[in-house]
Amino acid sequence: MGKLFHNATFIPLTDEDARAEAVLVGDDGRIAYVGTVEEARALGEGAEEVDLGGAAVVPGLIDPHSHFTGSLQYLLFADLSACTSFAEITETLREFAAKRHIGPDGVIMGNGYDQNNLVEQRHPDKSVLNAVSTDIPVLITHVSNHMGVANDRLLELAGITPTTPDPEGGRYGRM
Repeated sequence: MGKLFHNATFIPLTDEDARAEAVLVGDDGRIAYVGTVEEARALGEGAEEVDLGGAAVVPGLIDPHSHFTGSLQYLLFADLSACTSFAEITETLREFAAKRHIGPDGVIMGNGYDQNNLVEQRHPDKSVLNAVSTDIPVLITHVSNHMGVANDRLLELAGITPTTPDPEGGRYGRM
């Protein structure tokens, strides 16, 4: 029957303190047992044993549409979802940059603004982000993740000028 993985700390995430010594995986690739090595050996008689050398193992998720991995990137972004004005976006980004000690070698990033929730009732433009910094690249993305806004510094680093042609299948919004 399949494989018996052992000599690791298995963290099944069933509750905060749960740990296991072994995981038995059936021939079909499904987890058949999580628990002690002795019980796994008894249940999986003849299973190939794999010594994991003391590693830590947590459940893995396969998301073919990348929402899981994409959501992890937002740990690097300032949350702009509660902002109701350009001034709040600017202040949130400044505070985020200061807290993270982001300097000219970094990028200040924010996500989740919605122009429908802003008193200005329009998308911010590069002048809003230039008010955050003209030395540090600044990028914010819309709540839909289908558009973003960059400051002059980021546009300069990306080589995008007012005369840069739009990319195939897309367009640079110029406000």
